[in-house]
Amino acid sequence: MFLADRLGKQTAHEILFEVAQRSIDQQTEFLTDLMANAAVAKVTSLSELKTVASFEKTTVAIPTLIAHVLEKEVG
Repeated sequence: MFLADRLGKQTAHEILFEVAQRSIDQQTEFLTDLMANAAVAKVTSLSELKTVASFEKTTVAIPTLIAHVLEKEVG
């Protein structure tokens, strides 16, 4: 959702998929690989990605994310 807001849903999905596959295949750090993508590097920093990817922050944000999705669907 974070990258989709900045890059567009389809572009973010494609980048995340490609980087995830590469990280798995090469057994490398996903967030570092993500930052190596030029489009991602233009819209965020590694520090910001680490904050967004933090399990604790993501779990706390779930009610907000659900409300955001429902607002888009209903609103």
